[in-house]
Amino acid sequence: MQGRDFRFDGLEGAEGACGKGLRFSERFVIWGVRVWAQSQAQSSGTAHYHCATLRRAFDLAGIGEAHLVFDRLMTAIQAHSVRDIGLHAPRCRSVSPDELSILGIVAEGQAGVVSDALMSKLIVAEGRDEVGRAAQQLAFLLARRGMYVRALSPVQGNAPDGRMAQAEAGETRLLH
Repeated sequence: MQGRDFRFDGLEGAEGACGKGLRFSERFVIWGVRVWAQSQAQSSGTAHYHCATLRRAFDLAGIGEAHLVFDRLMTAIQAHSVRDIGLHAPRCRSVSPDELSILGIVAEGQAGVVSDALMSKLIVAEGRDEVGRAAQQLAFLLARRGMYVRALSPVQGNAPDGRMAQAEAGETRLLH
């Protein structure tokens, strides 16, 4: 099966970190997804720089061994995605629904079971076991370092302080 591409909203110059109101661990995962995807971009002449940046960030977070597991998770997501995945640039303050879905997959990995309902938004059926195993391995390494993530949902209009709200069971919210 041919993998899909990651699509970026061209916001390279945005200031600040993504997702105001997110925990460090949640911002770290989303930022990592964005940097990993940039390293895979065929038009990117800076792939080595992005890979080294990502590796260094995992080392600085005290989870250097998680770098390869993270790469395995992202490679599996790319290889088994049902469509192009929408991502913002690493320094963008907004968080896309697809980024929240990836974060949710990792969060469910920390809970021990990654649901087909969540993965079906991004991953073909044949790839869900591979993605689920990688997500659980990454989630374990994050949790061992005290880096817990929550499954979050975009909020209609966002809270006044820009925070993301936790998803209620069966609830769907739109960002804009």
